[in-house]
Order: sequence, then structure tokens, then C-alpha cells
Amino acid sequence: MVCTALGDTKTYNDVYKVGEWMDGYCTVDELMDFIAKRIQALREQKNVSAYSMSLELGQNNSYINKIENRKSNVSLEVLLYICQYFNITISDFFDTDIQYPIELQEHMNEAKKLDKKALQNLTEIARQLNER
Repeated sequence: MVCTALGDTKTYNDVYKVGEWMDGYCTVDELMDFIAKRIQALREQKNVSAYSMSLELGQNNSYINKIENRKSNVSLEVLLYICQYFNITISDFFDTDIQYPIELQEHMNEAKKLDKKALQNLTEIARQLNER
């Protein structure tokens, strides 16, 4: 995510430090744009419609569509529900280095069950794949 640095044209009230994972300061609009795009990308990765996701979250049928199109802002409470829906942490949601957080979380859940030798083997396989 590209964040606007705190500059002469912005006051502290216009800009928020959003965490080390986002590497800087963002306006509320930039943050809401990021959230909308991230929800859409995750939803598409899960191959679910905005309509279905809205209903599964207990919202009206156009709720996710309105968030993705910036016609409605998401509350922190609903954002946490969305993360639960995708089975990811809020930190994974905002970590732009993780392109596929849903798959990574599934991988992590399975890896937690492995013994030390199996984890070492898995790490070696991942290294080899990254070298390609």
C-alpha cells in the first residue's frame, strides 16, 4: 500500500500512523481504499460473490459491494468478522507482503501439527521453491 508521508499540507488530525506493517502514515481515505481493495482481493481468492459474503456475515445483500465500491465504510467490528470469515488475523489482513493470506493461514494451521523434523523439511522445500 502506498501511504502519504506526513507533510506540510497535512495536519496531524488528517493523518494516522497505521502500523509498522504499512510503513508510514495514511489518510483515512487511503486506509479505507486499502481495506476495500483487500476485501475484494481476498473475496475473489476465496471465489465467493460479494452478495454471498454479505449474507454469510449477517449483513444485507449489498453490504460488501458497498464497502468495495467505497459507498460505505467498514467498522472495526465488521472488519474483525471479515477476518474471521477468511480465517486470517487482522495483522495478516494489513500485511501487504502476504499476497495470499488465506492460503498462508491454512498452511500455518497444518504446520503447527508437525514435529521438528517435518518442519525442517517443509522449510527446505519452501526455500527451494523460492529459489525458482
